Amino acid sequence: MSRLLHVITLAASVAALTAATTIASAQTPSPAPSTGTASPAPSLKDRLDRIRSQVYASPTGLRDAVPELQQILAADPSIAEAHLLLGAAYRTAGTEIMMGEAKAELQQAIELDPGLIAARLLLAQTYFDLGRYENARDEANVALRQVPGQAQFLAILGEAERHLGDPARAKALASLALEADSTLTQAHYYRARAMLDLGERDDAIKELEGVVRSGAEVPDVFLYLGIAYIDANRLDEAVASLTEGASIAPASREMTIELGRAYRLKGQLADAEQHLTQAKSTETNVQVTPEYQRVETLLNLEWGLLRLKQGRLQAAATALNTAITMNPNDGASHRALAEVYLRQGAYAKARDEAAQAKTLGAPLAADLQQRIDRAPATTAPARPTAPPTKGRE
Repeated sequence: MSRLLHVITLAASVAALTAATTIASAQTPSPAPSTGTASPAPSLKDRLDRIRSQVYASPTGLRDAVPELQQILAADPSIAEAHLLLGAAYRTAGTEIMMGEAKAELQQAIELDPGLIAARLLLAQTYFDLGRYENARDEANVALRQVPGQAQFLAILGEAERHLGDPARAKALASLALEADSTLTQAHYYRARAMLDLGERDDAIKELEGVVRSGAEVPDVFLYLGIAYIDANRLDEAVASLTEGASIAPASREMTIELGRAYRLKGQLADAEQHLTQAKSTETNVQVTPEYQRVETLLNLEWGLLRLKQGRLQAAATALNTAITMNPNDGASHRALAEVYLRQGAYAKARDEAAQAKTLGAPLAADLQQRIDRAPATTAPARPTAPPTKGRE
């Protein structure tokens, strides 16, 4: 997946399949399938009926059904619903390769039966998980022409618009989805994300708290609620939310990094260091994807801020340089590095970093900027070269 632990989960996939009948009933009856879509033989139909029941009865039902679905399609590749179910099953693997396989199956299902709205819903979600937001938007728009006002498609369309840079439209579309179905947890979550992007933090917190009260056990909900609590300086609540998220998704590096940030801001530096150490990637032969770079930037920024708090200035500079290597446009890393250089007496470098941070929308606090402005124009020492994979001593 291109995004870490999206709210679109196996539960959403099963919900989409469950919703197929409801969605279909809202449609104008569609023409009979083309002659290329043959009705399954009775024995295959019985097997599909059993698999459908299996999907709803067990959280592993989709995964367990893969071999039989492959056998059914080998016997008759024209059964659209079998492609739909196999695509949904492939989605549960969560890997980019299997997401590609899911996309192909769902596209085949739609080609065989353009009125199979559940397949279009899952295809839109799959594009979303692959980071192909324009494709997700296109699928949602096509579906909304078939089922105007359908809540799940409105929610997905809104979140795609947020990723494409329009959080105001995203919020409006999520609100429309909730007018259609006020219980749609996915839409509440997406509206909260749009609110965060719009700077409406307190409203976003209320929205996310409502999602938690609804019983949703989705790691991203706890992650972004925890981040919002940190930004509101509600640090004990942040630790509680992030700890709950980590219990659901113990492998989430970002959750662990944000816990480290919360503990650093609470002044519990040993706990902060413990969590940052835990967040270090243990993978070998890592594929350097944009997501990997994003998380590594967060980790090294947090290491730099922790070392700065500890007064370990050289280690702080090393970590922050690593963050900037990962993402030269990370304003927070430039801002922190400016403070490190200021405290080291490297005033020219501090000025350069402060100017870069300001350009990137992360200006220094006024008192620090004044100290840099008043500092003598001295030559800074050479900037340390950070090892490519280490952000701490």
